[in-house]
Amino acid sequence: MKKKFFNYKSLILEISDDGFEAFLTIKDTNSPVSEDDIISLIKSAGIKFGWENAQKLNAEKKIEKQFNKPFLIAAGNKPQINYKFTPVPEIFLNSENLTDFALLKDIKPVKKNFPLAKLEFSGTKTAGTDIFGNKVSAETFTEEFVKAHLGKNTKFLKEK
Repeated sequence: MKKKFFNYKSLILEISDDGFEAFLTIKDTNSPVSEDDIISLIKSAGIKFGWENAQKLNAEKKIEKQFNKPFLIAAGNKPQINYKFTPVPEIFLNSENLTDFALLKDIKPVKKNFPLAKLEFSGTKTAGTDIFGNKVSAETFTEEFVKAHLGKNTKFLKEK
């Protein structure tokens, strides 16, 4: 997490490194937390966008607010990442997080210069909107995404 904001009572607000997500943790203490405390903390962090996105994502994943557990309160609009392979956790882990080795046969081998993913942007100049309401250019987002996700033995190539 990039930035953390606290209030003197029991709130922790964490903003992701890329500025596209914010999570709020309400600590279980004896002092009550008011809506004004939460709004004040959010305003001090400068969050202006993404409430509806967060509500939708929390509802889709059936996430309920709990004490001492971060929950999504703002989510910006990110570009679509289309993977050209099935990420390993989706293949191997079942609902009990157990590995089914019979699925190994379904993995396609990745060969040298094989494209692993493609970033797709809805517009030509804008990648999306962060939680601060800033439009993020496709070029800036791509650079940040590559820095954060490029692993060993992989390289980034811009399409022409």
